[in-house]
Amino acid sequence: MSAPRSRRARNQSNLAVVPAKERWIAVVGSVGIVAMSLFLIWAMRPGNFNPGTGGIIHRQPRVTWLLALTAVGLICAVWYPRRPDAKFKNRRRAAGLLSSGVLVVAVLTVVWWGQRWDGIVRTYTPPVTFAPQPTVKPGATTTTRAVPPSTTATTAPRAAATTTTVGATTSST
Repeated sequence: MSAPRSRRARNQSNLAVVPAKERWIAVVGSVGIVAMSLFLIWAMRPGNFNPGTGGIIHRQPRVTWLLALTAVGLICAVWYPRRPDAKFKNRRRAAGLLSSGVLVVAVLTVVWWGQRWDGIVRTYTPPVTFAPQPTVKPGATTTTRAVPPSTTATTAPRAAATTTTVGATTSST
C-alpha cells in the first residue's frame, strides 16, 4: 500500500490566521475612512455667498481651520506618548495631559480671536435692498398698470391704468 496523499497540493502554504484584534482594527479603520469621506463631501459642498448655502467649510472657514488643527493636535497628543519608543511612565496620563493642553489652546484661541477681531464665527446680515428708482426724463409720459391678480383670494382689486406726466403740474387719472 502506498502512503496517503496530503490534503493540500504540493508547495501550497498554510493560510494565515488573522487575530480578531487586527480584524476589528481593519473594520473600524474602513468605517472611519468612509464616514470621514462622507462628512468631507457634505462639508465641502459648493455654494454661493448667500447665507445658508454651501457646506460648513464654505460658510465658516475660520471655525473649520480651528477644528481641523485641533483634531490634528489631538491625534498627535494621543499618538506621541503611545508610540513604542516613548519613555513615559504612565502613557495614558501623558496622553490625557497632552490632549487637555491641546483643548485649552483651542479654547484660548477662540477667546483671543473674539477679542482681537470680530469673532471666529461669521455672522451674516441680509443685504439692504432699495426699491429701484425710475429713470424717466422730465416731460415724458409714463403709464403705470396694476399687477394682475393672482389665484389667491387675498389679492387687491385690479386698478385702472394711470397716466402721469413727469415734470408737468397736472396729472390725470
